[in-house]
Order: sequence, then structure tokens, then C-alpha cells
Amino acid sequence: MKILILFFSIVFSTAVIFPAHARTAGFAFKPAFMYYSNKISSNSTTGTTYQWVDLGLGYTTDMGIFIGALYHMPTITDHGATTDCTYQHTGWGPSIGYRGDSVYVIGTMFLDNKRSGCSVTYKGGSHYQIDAGYGFSISSSVEIAPQLTYYSYQYAENETSGTTLNPKVTYFGFIPLLALIINF
Repeated sequence: MKILILFFSIVFSTAVIFPAHARTAGFAFKPAFMYYSNKISSNSTTGTTYQWVDLGLGYTTDMGIFIGALYHMPTITDHGATTDCTYQHTGWGPSIGYRGDSVYVIGTMFLDNKRSGCSVTYKGGSHYQIDAGYGFSISSSVEIAPQLTYYSYQYAENETSGTTLNPKVTYFGFIPLLALIINF
């Protein structure tokens, strides 16, 4: 909770201090993607594959305040020696942040988030992510943006067995994404 309070303080103080650098008010659609695969060794079949997709939609005010929503669906496959195990996180939630002429910082608190796969489904808990990126214009309404995302997903319940998780299952970290921002 403290990190969210700090995040919102930074976003709102940035918008008040630098309003001249805010972008023109309007809507934006922001899909972001990442694909990564690794292997333990060159002749190994074990490793991990990450496929990450985020779909964001929101409105930016004249002051640069961004208000919207995000749907995310990262998929992770652990490649074992004899079998693969694929699980997918899916969720959605409201987003708020700051969008300047090129730079943006947007935080999302997920209201609904599940992790399903490998014969088990987790749900509940607290889930959020913070996206920071820099958009390069490729036309008057389209930008391509390298983005760094911090995510934290903490699951509290095993939906498959109906039990409470103690300790909770937590996934967190930084991940690079490439976003395509369509302004309209």
C-alpha cells in the first residue's frame, strides 16, 4: 500500500509541476507486448518461455493525468525434461498515471486477477503493476514506446481446491515491453 501512495504522490506532483509538458487531451489505446524464451543449454529442451500481452485504454486530460483501464494476459511456459507446464495470469483493473509529450508513468490496481494452468487455479489477493515508458512518434497519432513494467501479483486462494494459501503465492519483478500507442 505504501508503494501505491508514493506512486500516486509522484504522478500528481509531476502533473502539477510540469503541466506545460502534458500532451493534448484525448483517448489512447496502448497494447504492449513481450516474448522471451530461454534454454538451460544449447542441446537442452528445458527452460522458460514468456509471452506477455497488455491492452490499455484511457483518457489523458490537458494536465497530463491519464485515467483508464488495463487488461493483461501474460503466459509463462516452464519447459521440463519430459513435460511442459503452461500457466496464464489474466486480470483487469483501473489505471491512473501521467502522460507527458513522450514520457508516461501509469499504475494499475487489478480488481480481478487469476493464474490458471498446470492443473491449478489461484485467485484473490492483491495485484498491481506500474508501467513507465517513452513514446517515439511514427505518425501524428501513433507512437512506439519501449516500456519497463514492474508487476506484483499475490494470490490468496487456491480456487481448484477451495483452500486459502498460506503463505500466499507471489510473482513480482521487472519486465521490458514494447508498446504501440494509438492516440485518438
